[in-house]
Amino acid sequence: MSYEYRLAFVDNLSAQSVIDFLTSSGLYIRGCGNFIYLKEPSVESEAPYDMRIIQERSNSIWLEVGLRSPGLYSLFSTAIGDHQYVCLEDGNPNDEVPLHEAFRLKQIPS
Repeated sequence: MSYEYRLAFVDNLSAQSVIDFLTSSGLYIRGCGNFIYLKEPSVESEAPYDMRIIQERSNSIWLEVGLRSPGLYSLFSTAIGDHQYVCLEDGNPNDEVPLHEAFRLKQIPS
């Protein structure tokens, strides 16, 4: 079972900046069209990937997160840096959640 979140950024350059950062990371395993796939080796999962990212538009991306993943959260939050965004569960504008919840974390890791 996976969970889906839409990240909508304030500006048009942020989504591509995040994608570029993630594809240059050691957790990037492959890309195909607008899809990129990441795998966290410390999570012993038999799934072919732990997170799929879809670049929807120049200012938004979809995250599909398969399991609790502190390492992917850390990487993703570094990729986002100071970019302003909202994280929407299932893309619903009425369901804004903190980023750590998208990675199935109860609190922000220290």
